[in-house]
Amino acid sequence: MTLLKKMYQSTDFNIRKSTLAETWTSKTSDMTDEAFKESMLHVIDNIKLYHPRYLILDFKRSNYTVSITSQAWLIQNLGPRLETLEIEKIAVIRPHRFLPKVSTEQWVDDLIYHPDLQIETLCFDTQSVAQVWLYHDIIKE
Repeated sequence: MTLLKKMYQSTDFNIRKSTLAETWTSKTSDMTDEAFKESMLHVIDNIKLYHPRYLILDFKRSNYTVSITSQAWLIQNLGPRLETLEIEKIAVIRPHRFLPKVSTEQWVDDLIYHPDLQIETLCFDTQSVAQVWLYHDIIKE
């Protein structure tokens, strides 16, 4: 169920699967670093509101290239907050365009390999493959 649509992203929450999905639009080509940070803080607000176990960050249509400064900001500010909010797994859907894809993979890798963060996080090309990974433990139960 779509809960909110903004210029750069929309928010969906599946209560049955306890999954919050944030999807960025193709309008992100003119997105600034500040607008990107604001959109990521919006993700935190939604997590606080809905308390999901799983998070999907879908950048598939995104045209925004995450700057080095914003990548560092994400690791310093977003990672610790996600961990305290008890997110179990994060699935990131890569953008299709080359530079946005590489910049997204860089910050996701930084999140994955950060020594102080313990959230299971992986990049995927499609949401269907991401969901198989997210719900693997549920299927086994």
